[in-house]
Amino acid sequence: MLRYMGTFFIFPFMNLLFILFSTAIASFIWLYLFRIIDVFSPQKWIHVLFFFALGILSVSIPLGLHSFVSLKSHISDPYLGMFISAAVLEELSKLILLVFGMTLLPKLKSNPVNWVIFGACVGLGFGAIENVLYALRYGNQVLNYRDVLSLTGHALDTGIGAYGLYCLQRKEVKKLFLWVFVGMLSHGLYNLPSVAQEYDGLNPLAGISLMFLVYLISIEVFTMIINNALNQSEHFKDNRAIPMAAVRKSTFALLVLMQAMFLIAYLIESEDKSIGSFLFLTAPLIFLMQVFVMRLTALVLVKGKVLPIQITIPFAIGMPDIDIPSYPRLRLRMRGLPYDEYEFVRFMGDTMQLYPLSRRTSYFGERAEVEMTQKVYAKSQMLFYQVEFKSSEEPIDLSRHYYLIPKIAGDNIVGKFRIAALIYRNEAIDNSTEDAGTGAFCCWVKLPLDGQNTWWKEFIRLLHLRP
Repeated sequence: MLRYMGTFFIFPFMNLLFILFSTAIASFIWLYLFRIIDVFSPQKWIHVLFFFALGILSVSIPLGLHSFVSLKSHISDPYLGMFISAAVLEELSKLILLVFGMTLLPKLKSNPVNWVIFGACVGLGFGAIENVLYALRYGNQVLNYRDVLSLTGHALDTGIGAYGLYCLQRKEVKKLFLWVFVGMLSHGLYNLPSVAQEYDGLNPLAGISLMFLVYLISIEVFTMIINNALNQSEHFKDNRAIPMAAVRKSTFALLVLMQAMFLIAYLIESEDKSIGSFLFLTAPLIFLMQVFVMRLTALVLVKGKVLPIQITIPFAIGMPDIDIPSYPRLRLRMRGLPYDEYEFVRFMGDTMQLYPLSRRTSYFGERAEVEMTQKVYAKSQMLFYQVEFKSSEEPIDLSRHYYLIPKIAGDNIVGKFRIAALIYRNEAIDNSTEDAGTGAFCCWVKLPLDGQNTWWKEFIRLLHLRP
């Protein structure tokens, strides 16, 4: 008898422990990412966790309202009912708690990046507790996609709406309503396929495809808002950039860890015990998460630059914006910066050496020294780096402008150097309003390797990063 009683109590406890632990791991992945995305003034863990906790508390508003008022009995149309009860009510609840948190921490209100990032943290908190409630009601199988899509979906929608609150602070009332509505609309469109399947018999594959499409567009809108907020940041510095490679590797490792945990649970609970079926179901989710991380780390950071926010997906298939030698002709191309700018901006203001390819193909025959002075942005959405010659053994026309164009194909490591960029004359690009031309390159720029950390050491460094 005691043995059966122990089983009765232990298994529900272990199940609850798994739900809480898996949700906590999933939430940590994105809290980690949002915390360090502001490379100019990284968020403090205490602030990130504070707004995450406010997001958990925000669930009480719609739950409390639903306990007093049955919206379904007052709204006959299922689509309108979904939009009001989920998109409108939930987003307003999260934004109310965000405003409450910002009121308690007024020093954070002046930076637009804080509104978007902490809004996303509030959304994560709401999504986390919602996932726990769904798992307790429908079973652990819902966590595999909810801890991926729904969790980050809440973060994206609330981050978009939070930018509207910053606009209100600047007395831009029209933008307040615009961005809050866009966040609600994104939430509503994401939920639309599930309602259509229930009431109108929408094909499940079509519903999932529509859901993925809405999610991808939300990623692009959210990322562009983050990008513009960073460009308007009061802490902006030209020599700072997101450590793209390190963040992507560490985030991917955490995602694999999370999926391994779900695989173990799947094999325990599933009847067919098939790893192949699990991988088939989860591969699209991992792809979407990688797109999210890659897009959020491919930001074009130029002080004061406002990039157009478009309704589009965050990647394309095709040729790059500029023709750079040895660059692949056809590939899945992420929007935003196509290379790890972190490798370049650490030399901003330092002297770098140019190494000619040969006297026959090089504009300069001997080694020269240049200083990277500023970023130049082209309509092609590529960043160039204007350089000033410090010394050269051959006469240089200093009336011209010279630009570094990062070489982004392959590692190109030679000895203790990385062949990292090409230098173009001003025939290639004259100013920030013109596209790249066809000017012939003249020299390689070799950046010295400085014993970079492995991804897990870099992850630990980023984890303890201080402003």
